[in-house]
Amino acid sequence: MIKKLEQEDFQEVLKLSMYAFQYIVPKEKWEERFKDFLSHEIYGIRVENRLASKLHLLPLKIWLHGREVNMGGIAGVATYPEYRRKGYVDESLRFILNRMREKGQYISLLHPFSIPFYRKFGWELFSSYNKVTVDQTNMKPFSNVSGEVRRLTKNESEELMGIYDLYSQQFNGMLIRTKDWWLNRTIGESIVAIYYSKEKVPTGYVLYDIKDKRLEVNEMIVLNNEARKGLWNFLCQHDSMVENIELMLNDQDPLPFLLHNPKVKTELHPYFMARVVDVQKCLESLRLPVKEEENIFLHITDSHAPWNNKTFLLSKNEINVFQKEIDSPSCQSQPKRGVSMNINALSALLFGVKSARELADMDYLTGKDDEITRLNEVFSGNQPYFVDFF
Repeated sequence: MIKKLEQEDFQEVLKLSMYAFQYIVPKEKWEERFKDFLSHEIYGIRVENRLASKLHLLPLKIWLHGREVNMGGIAGVATYPEYRRKGYVDESLRFILNRMREKGQYISLLHPFSIPFYRKFGWELFSSYNKVTVDQTNMKPFSNVSGEVRRLTKNESEELMGIYDLYSQQFNGMLIRTKDWWLNRTIGESIVAIYYSKEKVPTGYVLYDIKDKRLEVNEMIVLNNEARKGLWNFLCQHDSMVENIELMLNDQDPLPFLLHNPKVKTELHPYFMARVVDVQKCLESLRLPVKEEENIFLHITDSHAPWNNKTFLLSKNEINVFQKEIDSPSCQSQPKRGVSMNINALSALLFGVKSARELADMDYLTGKDDEITRLNEVFSGNQPYFVDFF
């Protein structure tokens, strides 16, 4: 039976994480990790009083369709090998879905060790990034950039946060970072550089490290193309120090296209997965742009969260909920209306990973052509993106 783990269990929790994820935390840093655990809800399953399996629930917030949404971050899912394939992870994930629903976390994100594994439980891939490697010979600066770049210390981060906040609201899924998250998780030991326009307005930044003759850009956030070019020019000034630059970029970022020689090594990396935990509450909180005269029926199937196995009627001012088939005598003699999909497809649609039309073409949802067109319009908007890790 799954139970909440307390401070006296933290040593066992850390040991299981180190075993499962194959890393070592020096003993002198254990207390620092235990302090971090205090902000998590950690649940585990014991067998003969030994911790066999556990997971962490992090209370976070993200941007979704321009609104702040409470999100349950799933992390540290681990089981010792002698206890695997006994259904412990299945039990834990079903439990945590219900727990997130109780806490008003209607969306969940996680970083998967296996995408197919978590797809079975309703999470769907929503964010990828491009790893772009530019050799020294292709580190060519742009001309006509009028601003300047300044390197900062970790404690001079207020402007950095302002740039990120403006940028993150343009995307579905971006984390709403607290100051503590910024200092301890985002920046860490990275070098910080900000681009300022000629009017001295901060409009972009990079977080990067230099090691082994490689400049690694962990995060590049820009509010306009001038900042993109200015920061690239700054990175090019390291040409005497490094053999190449390795950048982690939004997979829609135009920088590779803009380069003097766009023929650079580019690797697409699937990254984070998302799931709708509570369809009704999520749709109600987003207040999607349904037109006055429209009624859109969504028939949702969810094998791990039975409260989502319903039909949802989207109208301009409210969400109505029905048991699977429309519960109205006037509808019983008519053909079934609406669009049918499982929770994975809804998550992809909601985050803007794929349009309703694309999902229909892939047989991920079914419905009449005009209904799919209307659904396209309702869920159009921001692209998905996520740059953090937990």
